[in-house]
Amino acid sequence: MEYLKKPEVFSKCRDKDIVSQRVSTIIRRIQEGGMNELKRISKEIDNYSGPLMISRDAIRAAADKLPSDLKRSIILSIENIRSFHRNQMNIFSEIDDEPVSGLRRGMRFLPVNTSGCYIPGGRYPLPSTVLMNVIPAQEAGVKNIIISSPPSGDDCIDPVILATASLAGIDNIFAIGGAQAIAAMTFGTGDIPKCDMITGPGNVYVTEAKRQLYGQVGIDSLAGPSEVMIVADEQADSYCLAMDLMAQAEHEPLAKAVLFTTDRDLGLSAIEDVDKICQTAPTGNIMRQSWDNYGTVIFGKQEEGISFANEMAPEHLQICMTNARELLMRFESYGAAFLGYSTPVPYGDYIAGTNHVLPTGGSARFSSGLWTGSFMKALTSLEISGPVKNKLTDAGINFAEEEGLWAHGKSLQLRKGKDNSC
Repeated sequence: MEYLKKPEVFSKCRDKDIVSQRVSTIIRRIQEGGMNELKRISKEIDNYSGPLMISRDAIRAAADKLPSDLKRSIILSIENIRSFHRNQMNIFSEIDDEPVSGLRRGMRFLPVNTSGCYIPGGRYPLPSTVLMNVIPAQEAGVKNIIISSPPSGDDCIDPVILATASLAGIDNIFAIGGAQAIAAMTFGTGDIPKCDMITGPGNVYVTEAKRQLYGQVGIDSLAGPSEVMIVADEQADSYCLAMDLMAQAEHEPLAKAVLFTTDRDLGLSAIEDVDKICQTAPTGNIMRQSWDNYGTVIFGKQEEGISFANEMAPEHLQICMTNARELLMRFESYGAAFLGYSTPVPYGDYIAGTNHVLPTGGSARFSSGLWTGSFMKALTSLEISGPVKNKLTDAGINFAEEEGLWAHGKSLQLRKGKDNSC
């Protein structure tokens, strides 16, 4: 392999101890002080003293004011995301087996009862993130779904976020941001219900709050900076590749964009095209920081590209090769794959129906993106009766004796030779 562009030696300094301490303080204040403390924190951090719960009238009004073109796009996205995630429910089928008479085992699947969806604020509203978090929960059958998002000006929350939530059928929305939102949804604070599951991306404070509170509440993942790895052959267009790389780089200066190509000239052309894009794009400053710090272009053989991708386990894997679908089976770790020259990542970000809440930082080696199963619990059951009970009892007692757990063995022994009583 040959590096045509290496990432610069660059360390983004973040004092993790300070972030952790601040978050733990916020969590403790809300746990002890409830709604009054939550309001104080909202004033301190967001300079917001308005109502935390958004009225249904305000939510409906935002939907009514939505530009018609955007509204049609959101509705199309809802339809595609819903159909794909509804089909995922076909995976779940109850198990009720009896391999031998008297040994009956079962498994059923139930959704969590209440899910909280965090939608970040920042420079731009993210209506797509509303849909990606809410719709899988709806299709899983979650009864109560709430949204929390940082307050933004006089509208409390960006009107596009409110409108998108309304179109998706959600009207339980709170103007709360940061670690305080995660804590409030974890404990249940005032009108904010106690959540079983919290999903959605956020800044370092949101991520740290999710890390500290995991176990008291389920979480989707600890999201890191956005990533894309593109594997391309000589048939790919260098300018398209450059734009696809920048589509991820413009997220933030910490985003990572990687191109692996089997054509050296294509890689060099893509580097030149990136430079041109950064000079003229409205988000060029962010692109440039990301590209200079983490951008990578590698020339090598196809086998090397596949091996590199499996080691990196990227959030987004884009296969711009003539035989992309056949090659896909050889890639083992990625959040979501995008096949062919005409399928860049933004289709998945917005409109095609696959989910854009994906594992980052190499965690695709062992975890998956958000899907209906993220909101489901697998519940097993066991029933022992009849002659097989004695055989299982003797075997179980052997385990108990080996492990030194006397009461385990005695519990089994008491059932031996009896039918339906102790």
